[in-house]
Amino acid sequence: MTTSHAIRDLGLAYAFTEDDRYAEQAVALLDHWCLDSRTGMVPSGRNNGEAYFSIELHITIPAMIYGASFVSGHPAWEAVDGGEATFREWVRAYLDDMNAGRGLDRYTGVIRNNIYAWWILARAVAAAYLGDQNTLRIAFRDWREYAVEQLQANGILEYERQRDDGLSYSLYGLKALALTAELARHYDEDLYEFRTKGGTESALRQAFAFYARFVASSDGWEWGLGEDGYTDTEREEGASVYELAYSQWGDESYLDAIESVGRPVNDRRILGWTTLTHANRFAL
Repeated sequence: MTTSHAIRDLGLAYAFTEDDRYAEQAVALLDHWCLDSRTGMVPSGRNNGEAYFSIELHITIPAMIYGASFVSGHPAWEAVDGGEATFREWVRAYLDDMNAGRGLDRYTGVIRNNIYAWWILARAVAAAYLGDQNTLRIAFRDWREYAVEQLQANGILEYERQRDDGLSYSLYGLKALALTAELARHYDEDLYEFRTKGGTESALRQAFAFYARFVASSDGWEWGLGEDGYTDTEREEGASVYELAYSQWGDESYLDAIESVGRPVNDRRILGWTTLTHANRFAL
């Protein structure tokens, strides 16, 4: 996760400053992690060859690809054997391996919980980087048809609530759903306003509305909080995704959830400082 965060932050730093040093270091780390024959990772979404794809890869590799998108086409790629094309080939192999999981019972199974939602996000991020419109459409379709099936009418994510650490896992699952919706927004796919069959309002908004009261405090939460309770790290993780919700709907209760933790807030999974990159979009 440390390397993926560094690549993301360097890419963002280059986007904001146009300082070539940031792009050069981002490319060097991408080369080290993905391409170098001595240190590179096999481009697979699976953990040690298992058919069950790795959640740890779903929450780290997309941050690398996000960072790589900011330095695409930069001259720093000329120092890499084969150039940026080799990284695009790596991402393609990674995406193809994840796509192979569609239909595998050991992966998709019957319960489509946060792991399923993060898998969809990882596929969508890779497809967006490659400009693979067909795979993007399939990922967004999977989101609509299956990813929100655990969402109850009151906004509860049923499979996450049942876990020992139910509150943090609920916010974790909500983040995966929302990040895919945010990516889809850039491709004129409105997942933010998607309604489940028989639903009267946005499925995502139902979930955001339910969990907003629990971002700052677990008071009133009727289910598990895990051995360590509801930690400060988990509070910030929850608040960070509410920057997306507040930008989308402008609901003051979402701003209250963010400010209950205190801006700026950081998404340690994919986006980094969401207050910097995704806050108050309606005011831009």
